[in-house]
Amino acid sequence: MITGSLCAQEELFGEFELKKNFHQSEKWTHTGVLNYKHIYNSIGWRRFAIYAFTHRKLNEMWILTGGLSVYYRFDREIENFIEVKPWIGIRMHVPITEDLVLLEHLRLEWRNFLLGEHQNYFRTRFLVHLKYTFNRKPEENTFWNLQGGLEWYLLKDPILRERYANSRKYTLRLSKHFTNGSAVIVGYDYEKFYNIEITNKVNGHTIFLGYQFN
Repeated sequence: MITGSLCAQEELFGEFELKKNFHQSEKWTHTGVLNYKHIYNSIGWRRFAIYAFTHRKLNEMWILTGGLSVYYRFDREIENFIEVKPWIGIRMHVPITEDLVLLEHLRLEWRNFLLGEHQNYFRTRFLVHLKYTFNRKPEENTFWNLQGGLEWYLLKDPILRERYANSRKYTLRLSKHFTNGSAVIVGYDYEKFYNIEITNKVNGHTIFLGYQFN
């Protein structure tokens, strides 16, 4: 049972995602994502999102990234709003062993909030993950991935009505990859939020479920 004092400091979310690779070649990958996240309590916060992004492989280690994310947030306590976020970044893949890879991703975002008036700011994100591949079956082209890591969100100040503005996020993902290139993904996120005036709930626990198809 969760105590009252714990509920005052923690929030529980559910997140669901569909991912589709629309084009893949030796150097380019174009991807679209539908995402939904909601909170399990009386506040009634929900977020719908559409992402489109591309990867340009430079060599075996470096990849250029860029994309556009659009969010619509519903909130019973404050005005609903849209966010439009173009971003660019660079990823680095460092093989440690045949099955273990270090992943790093640095990106710069321009966050535009449509709240009746235009508010915006730039934010930098830095992600460090370890990805372990196991139970490979080359004859079937199937395998499992276990991935965990930490992402830092660097910004001056969140806007007042953003409510859940990330400071740090700890992520764990387990995925099963199938012969046709699809994958089922389950995971858990622990998020630290910036403390702003409209909420004193500064930590989040998210249960993640996703499906990827080609």
